[in-house]
Amino acid sequence: FMMRIVFILFLFGCTANLLDAFTRIDWSNQDLEELERQWEEGDDPGDLIAPDDEFHKLVEKVQESSRRKLEYFRKGYDTGKYSRQTLEKMETEYSNAGKPAMIFVKLRSEFTEVDGVSTFCQSWSEMIAHDIKCYPIESNDLMVTVAKGWVGKEVHKFLLTRTEVLEVTWNDVTTQANNQRHA
Repeated sequence: FMMRIVFILFLFGCTANLLDAFTRIDWSNQDLEELERQWEEGDDPGDLIAPDDEFHKLVEKVQESSRRKLEYFRKGYDTGKYSRQTLEKMETEYSNAGKPAMIFVKLRSEFTEVDGVSTFCQSWSEMIAHDIKCYPIESNDLMVTVAKGWVGKEVHKFLLTRTEVLEVTWNDVTTQANNQRHA
């Protein structure tokens, strides 16, 4: 028993000494960028990119692409190639570029169970191969969010084909589902 106590005291003393030594380092004189570079040395460059960084780079690309597309349509409008309605549609698309999308879904009355909602939301996400999240609002209303808002048009089209969907609202436009099913 005495040996255990001595051993525990020894470990405690070693740990305390290490902590004490670590806290005595003057970190203000350290070149932290050099230290970080040394840690990254030998790592695969792909491993050094955080998922959030990848997502933000993708968002920047989408926004830049949308900006160039809008400039093209503005020039076309100035020359009479495109209508005002087309230009306004492109301006809306540009203002939404890189932002998450919120789509509101009204379900048919037979699909209003909360448990069922989470089940088909998960299956929707798998079928469309995009990360969507569903939030029940009322018994037959959902809010569907898409982090990559630029795929909102694809998600919107997909939702309109689902038999459990009655209507879809996106960008303040409500569209009846075209799933050939009658209530």
